[in-house]
Amino acid sequence: MVRRVAPSGAREGTNPGRSACGRYYLNPEINHMGKEGNSEKINWWRVYCAIFYFVLGILLIYIFRDDIFYPDVDITTWNIYRYIWCLASSCMGFASIALVLRKIKDNPFPAYVTHYPLQLLAMSALIFAVLHLSTRTSGFVFYYLSFALCFTLGYLVDSYWSFVSSILDFAKQKLSK
Repeated sequence: MVRRVAPSGAREGTNPGRSACGRYYLNPEINHMGKEGNSEKINWWRVYCAIFYFVLGILLIYIFRDDIFYPDVDITTWNIYRYIWCLASSCMGFASIALVLRKIKDNPFPAYVTHYPLQLLAMSALIFAVLHLSTRTSGFVFYYLSFALCFTLGYLVDSYWSFVSSILDFAKQKLSK
């Protein structure tokens, strides 16, 4: 069994590796994957959800591939098919974190059906809108940037605000020198 150790500075009796909606953060002091020979069981519902979200992302790209990559509309317009590109890459990022957390015993429902799809929709819309603000990123560069950002933030869906704040803290620290 994997022993979960509270990180330094955590209060006793709390579980700092757990978020409010039931998912675990990736904490380097917690071994989520277990050791070789570990008898910890795989939560197959998490694996099924990971497969579902990955297949959903691939299907969205496959179904709308002509409209995503060969748009008939002007680049300056708001193209809904590019939003579908962002949503598909977010789903694939979320599928990868769901697969990483497959040995967590907690039931992934209803968070994987209600909470996270709404977060993925909002996050994809935000990245889509921000990348369309600049004419430099609204061209073909959009696909590279949006996939990388959406996949990464889909992977960090529980902790992306702390991820953003750590990047801002790093930037402040470098600028203050």
